[in-house]
Amino acid sequence: VLHYTAVSLERTLAIFADPARGVMAHLVIAPDGAVHEVAPCLDETVVMGHHAGLSRLNTAEGRIEDLNRCSIGIELVNVNGNLFPYTDEQYRSLDGVLRYLRSVHPALHSPD
Repeated sequence: VLHYTAVSLERTLAIFADPARGVMAHLVIAPDGAVHEVAPCLDETVVMGHHAGLSRLNTAEGRIEDLNRCSIGIELVNVNGNLFPYTDEQYRSLDGVLRYLRSVHPALHSPD
């Protein structure tokens, strides 16, 4: 699940480090392309994140409830993803992360 942060890298990491907030994505990609692993997902172990809120998704195979249980959350640092462009470094890092995650977790795939 891809999101934008709406706040700075430092603020995002502070929010995710605060258990009282109840939110946490797996990865945060900074404007310079640096990838911060907040919750484990870059090896064979994935810790459940708290990035999708109350969520559900209808698929060809059926309905999925609680996307936190079956997805990896990736945040792109951007104070307003609707107004400001993402950096080329973020796009390169995101592409690399997605390719890597697909190689480690074969169940991840893009819809056809």
